[in-house]
Amino acid sequence: MASIQVQKGACSSETGIQMEYGTRATMSNKTPSSLMKLDRCINWFGNPSTIEYPDNIPQNASSRFLHVKDSESGSMGAVQYSGPNAAGDPCAWILAWKAPIDNTTPESPNRVYATCGSKESMDLINWDEIRLNLEKALTTCEAEDSGSKTRVDAKIVDPVPNSAIVNANFGFMI
Repeated sequence: MASIQVQKGACSSETGIQMEYGTRATMSNKTPSSLMKLDRCINWFGNPSTIEYPDNIPQNASSRFLHVKDSESGSMGAVQYSGPNAAGDPCAWILAWKAPIDNTTPESPNRVYATCGSKESMDLINWDEIRLNLEKALTTCEAEDSGSKTRVDAKIVDPVPNSAIVNANFGFMI
């Protein structure tokens, strides 16, 4: 098994596009006045394609990426974006996904997990814990953090054999 490295800042692929994508994700910044910036990412299986993780997600806009599956395990990774909440406090949002090679069986479905909170607490995130939560997750996930007044929802849409299409919304609690 290859060693896993958490990357900070720009997260890109060393291999480019491979045979088929594993995960296609659309992330929407639902904040009214905040630019979200990529803090870090982790690629457990697969890598971003030439459509890499966006460095920024403008306010009230969406950004996309493709995460190319590897031939043995599929596509599995996570990204962390940060920006200020409505009060100007630093916050962060995490999106994690899993699209196994054979996602057509009940034992290995596509999964999505998301969480949010203060930037300080998210910077202390244990990626092994994120992975464990992802392994138990379903095809939809919602999370809110009352301390930072942040929220996130994510879901797998239009299940595709051997791939996943993920939509995620990062925002604030109302």
